[in-house]
Amino acid sequence: MLEKSSALSLVIILLSLSMILSDLIGLFFTNTSWFFHLSAILLIPLLASYAMIVFNENFLIKAFLVFFFGGLIIEILGTRTGIPFGVYEYTSKFQPQILNIPIQIPLGWFTLGIMCYTIAYFSQKNTLKRILLASALMVSWDILYDPIFTAYKVWIWQGGEYFNIPITNFVGWFLSSIIFFSIIEFTSDHTNNDNNLIVKLAPLLIYIAYMVDGGLQNIILNQLLAAIIGTTFMLINTLIVINYIRSSSHS
Repeated sequence: MLEKSSALSLVIILLSLSMILSDLIGLFFTNTSWFFHLSAILLIPLLASYAMIVFNENFLIKAFLVFFFGGLIIEILGTRTGIPFGVYEYTSKFQPQILNIPIQIPLGWFTLGIMCYTIAYFSQKNTLKRILLASALMVSWDILYDPIFTAYKVWIWQGGEYFNIPITNFVGWFLSSIIFFSIIEFTSDHTNNDNNLIVKLAPLLIYIAYMVDGGLQNIILNQLLAAIIGTTFMLINTLIVINYIRSSSHS
């Protein structure tokens, strides 16, 4: 009988593979974007449960406080001052909103934060490298997806060098991620020596699903350069993680 962590990880892996398959089906047959969006919503409770089972309840609470409320605060700061991302504002496309910030945004910080941190946790033992890797995973996701949401006018930038997005946005994402992951790393009492490959691969498969979807969405939007640059960054990080996981499993 599978342990809880393995069973939940298997569900996440199957969902991630289904997300990839739906994107590929959508290219040739019918619009399946609804399935990817539904799956992204399902990932919120799945990743929350994953964090609690793989680590502990205290870790989940700390992760929610840091990523959800930290993400909300930094978005409020960003939209009002332009720090640390650049000058931008949210439109009314995403609802409901908290102080003009769509609730999907801090929830996104929460799910992406758990995903990127657990990927880094299981692939890097060194604390500093773990924080930097998790932050690189986060900003690479944004490099791929920010042009998509900008094209759909979920938020509007005043102007920038990369598909109307300022480079300061990605610097801000990286620095914010370092702060958030450092808080998680140094204030949470969490250890997991589970060597189960299924548990390690679950968050990485989600990352790969996002990479495939983001690349295809940018191509559909005729943003080929964004697809190439974003998927390249995410692919490099994925290969680094796979190499770390292989090395740790053989040691």
